[in-house]
Order: sequence, then C-alpha cells, then structure tokens
Amino acid sequence: MPPSKQQFLDDLARRLKDLGNRPDKHKIDALGSMASAVLGGNIAGVSEKDVGDFVKSRLVRAAPDCKVPILYLIDSIIYNLRRSSYPSIFQEHLPIIFRDTYQSVKEADKQRMNRLLYKWEKREKGGFNRDILAETRARLNPN
Repeated sequence: MPPSKQQFLDDLARRLKDLGNRPDKHKIDALGSMASAVLGGNIAGVSEKDVGDFVKSRLVRAAPDCKVPILYLIDSIIYNLRRSSYPSIFQEHLPIIFRDTYQSVKEADKQRMNRLLYKWEKREKGGFNRDILAETRARLNPN
C-alpha cells in the first residue's frame, strides 16, 4: 500500500534532515527517487509542487552548514527529472533563495555554490531558465 501524503512528507523530512551537512550521492539519489515516484502518481495526493515547495522550505530553514547538500539535491532533481515541472517549481524565487543562502554560508560553501551556479549557467538541457539564472548571478554580484 502506498504511503499517505503525510507519511510521504514525514519520510521526506526525515531523509532531508539525515542528508546533513555533507552531500552524499546515495542519500541524494534516494531523495531523487522519492521525487520521481511522485511523477508516476505512486503517492496519492502528493504533487511535484508539494515536493518542490517542501524542499525549498527546508532549504530556507536549514542550518547554514546543511544548505549546500539541499542545493545539490535540487540540482539532481532538475537534471534527472528535467521533463517534469520540477525545474519550473524550483526556479520560483530562485534568485532570492540562492542569494539568501549564499549570504548565510561559510566561504567554502560559497565556492561550492558558485560552481553550482556556473554549472547551471552552462547546462544545455535539464536546467533553469537563462533569465532566472542571470538574475540569480546579478543578486550575488550587485555591483
């Protein structure tokens, strides 16, 4: 029997918390599988928007040292599920969320975020809208 919406979101919360402050490929892949299961309609009452908004809210509320692994999860989802609505869901408020995250993390994580943003800017398929990325970059470098 598939989990209920609440059970699914509780499991997603637990796994996001377990992701911690180190990007672990196996944990990110497992979370990506959960996002993929929603696409197949395997989780009654859970939409892509529910998952995307939930992950974004966790990113905003996460401790500074736990934010970059969540960004890596978002990257994995938008790339692997690029034909879904996840990219458009995750790019909602991306410039502000990315800037606020950037301002809250240590220098090493800022470097990781710069590399991730560069990767998104160079990606041909499975990514964010170019105008959204340009705005994101501009908010990091306001001068």
